Amino acid sequence: DEAKDTLWLTAKLKREIRLRKLNATTSGQGKVLHIERACADELTVDQFRENYCGERKAVVIEGLQQPTEVPWTLEHIRSRCAERKVTVKSPSQYSSEWAGLEDVETKSVADFIDAKIRSHYLFDWSLPLNAPALNKEFSIPRYFQHNYLTRTDPGALYRESWPSLFLGPKGTKSGLHVDAFGSHFWMYLVSGCKRWTFYPPEGAGNLKPEFFESMDPIFNAEDEMLDKIDHYSIDLKAGELLYVPAGSPHKVENLEDTIAVSGNFIDDTNVVEFTEHLKVNALLDPRSKDLLQELFSLNLLSLIF
Repeated sequence: DEAKDTLWLTAKLKREIRLRKLNATTSGQGKVLHIERACADELTVDQFRENYCGERKAVVIEGLQQPTEVPWTLEHIRSRCAERKVTVKSPSQYSSEWAGLEDVETKSVADFIDAKIRSHYLFDWSLPLNAPALNKEFSIPRYFQHNYLTRTDPGALYRESWPSLFLGPKGTKSGLHVDAFGSHFWMYLVSGCKRWTFYPPEGAGNLKPEFFESMDPIFNAEDEMLDKIDHYSIDLKAGELLYVPAGSPHKVENLEDTIAVSGNFIDDTNVVEFTEHLKVNALLDPRSKDLLQELFSLNLLSLIF
């Protein structure tokens, strides 16, 4: 109703103002900041949660046991979900869509793979919802199995959203964006090489954020401005896993043809941001309200109420 619409718009405006105030001092020279690397054999789950989630620090984890039952190639993916439908995306420089990606067309996975259109990107495609046979072959890395979103009942909002699949031809890319609802993010690169560029959350206001139709900002900083802002940069290679903390604006370019799997997650280190987002979304979305109530009944939100 009109009252809820007004509350939602007010919350969006407050979030935009708050985000624009996050303008931490930068060197003005585009300094490339250090990203830590850790060996999976030496990094425990508790250490990961304390040192990286808790401290909001990105990390590349090396030497992780292959999370797929068999090696994933385009041919194998085609054999497991050939007729499944996917909405193909393509990068657009002046897009106001999330991550600067516009929907192009809907086609089968087989048609997408066989067409080999270099500008077309299979982006963030839920495996549980769209390709359950392929999903069964993938094991979520142990560092993310404490995800609050997987403790809910089947059918709950976001429960089956991840892991998700990315098939990116060389040269495709996603524009600057932040992952939704205050979530942490991980990506395991199956094959190829991706160039990740991301910015500290405390400096997001330097990137000229704007809000349009959702609670997810669009960033309008021009390349010349971005070149002067301190940032993290990593060329993620096959077999490596990247963790990016909540609120980090990022963009990604496929330097080679790539296959990747990713996920978003919520735990005790970002549940406050998540709850703030969910309470606003619940004004217009009944499923957000249901999820909020379910997480509260599971005592996962009790610490912040």
